[in-house]
Amino acid sequence: MSEQQSGYLTVGHEQIYGTYYSSVKPAEWCLTLAEPFGEEKKCASRMLVRMAKYLSEQHACAVFKFDFSGTGDSSGKHSAATIEQWQEELQAAISFIQKTSSAPKTALLGLRAGALIAVQAASTQSVDQLILASPLLSGAELLKELQRRQKIKTLLAGNQTPDASSSNDFGGVVLNGILQKELEGLSLLSFLAKLPDSRIAHLIHTTGAKSFPPAWNPLLTLLKKNPQSQQILLHDKPFWGQLEYYESNLIQETMQKILYA
Repeated sequence: MSEQQSGYLTVGHEQIYGTYYSSVKPAEWCLTLAEPFGEEKKCASRMLVRMAKYLSEQHACAVFKFDFSGTGDSSGKHSAATIEQWQEELQAAISFIQKTSSAPKTALLGLRAGALIAVQAASTQSVDQLILASPLLSGAELLKELQRRQKIKTLLAGNQTPDASSSNDFGGVVLNGILQKELEGLSLLSFLAKLPDSRIAHLIHTTGAKSFPPAWNPLLTLLKKNPQSQQILLHDKPFWGQLEYYESNLIQETMQKILYA
């Protein structure tokens, strides 16, 4: 049996909306979610809610799912967001669930672009396990993905393709100049290399392929230095990119195996 409570955390000048999933039983783990951005966040939301309910109901894992400022139901404008502000919000979210749940162990899940925020937080916060789910390898990759999506939308609308690289509006996701520069400097591999040895990082790649992408080899090499790290190929649809209704138990079952193996 589980319970869920929604409300706001005050972080700086922003009100951060989140939902706390808990069990009537004492929690062994508390888990904070760093979600994808833009359309991927919308597509992933249902599956992440399912996962949060599953972990809290079946394994008494406390879970906190929240919206970064300028997204979802949190205050602020996306056009005014910065990586520094989002870092403060994620750190506040981790501290909140640690204190609220009193769980002895802390996990952090970063999905897609959210992994770039999560890996930075894991280097400064007390996090026992960091899970990176189909992460983007850099902020530059995120910008290219946003540009690609915008070009596709423009073509489908029958309009002349604009020079998306010179725009800061990607289908309603507006990025200010500071945020774009911050993203251009983000590297998942660089931040992972700086993690303390006490942090265990796991990698999940959702794909129909039989192996990880070649571009991920440096990441895999780094993670394999820790024998407790897991690199998992999850043969499923990329649920963060599914516009139609889609449900699968694989991501929640994989998270259960990582935390409760």
